[in-house]
Amino acid sequence: MTTCNICGYEGEFLSYRDKPSRKCPECGSLERHRNFFKYIKKNDLLTNKRILHIAPETQLSELVRKKSEKYYCLDQTPNKIYISKDDLTDLNVFKDNTFDIVICFHVLEHIVNDTKALLEIKRVLRPNGLAFICVPLKEKSTYIWTEEDINEQKKDGKWGITGKFEGHYRTYGGVEFPFLLKKCFREINFSNNKKMTGADFFICKK
Repeated sequence: MTTCNICGYEGEFLSYRDKPSRKCPECGSLERHRNFFKYIKKNDLLTNKRILHIAPETQLSELVRKKSEKYYCLDQTPNKIYISKDDLTDLNVFKDNTFDIVICFHVLEHIVNDTKALLEIKRVLRPNGLAFICVPLKEKSTYIWTEEDINEQKKDGKWGITGKFEGHYRTYGGVEFPFLLKKCFREINFSNNKKMTGADFFICKK
């Protein structure tokens, strides 16, 4: 029996993308959501902070909002009235040094110019502010998807639980991605001191 640390569900977890025991059937949380919730609860980093949550996950949004002083959400395809539609590569709606925390989980792989997006995250962070960043990690090297790759995935239905291409432009490598982060932030730490996986996240300090 497994317990979800977000909603308290006890029982068997569901398989997700052909991997067993990953998804909570009650709140829909995945490993990355539960890992992040465990981390922020242990370290109490979000209390009374100004937080920008990019493409906010249903499983985390309300929990983060309750802890924050000010809470802003954005997404290119917002599905809630409180989520604004903005471009992560051009956050001109926010001044420099606005936020204490930026949360960005499984977003950068959907953006063509991911370096520009990271620099915008850095710009809107206050000095010593933290960005929590999570991306799917596979292999060592980052692979940029070609048009042929995308068309093949669409045709064969190999990507995503719906069998449809989900707008990814790249698959990040576990070795190369930290170097990209180091170009944009002065300090990088890992939530998992062992081998990083797509269920863990990076803690980036401005």
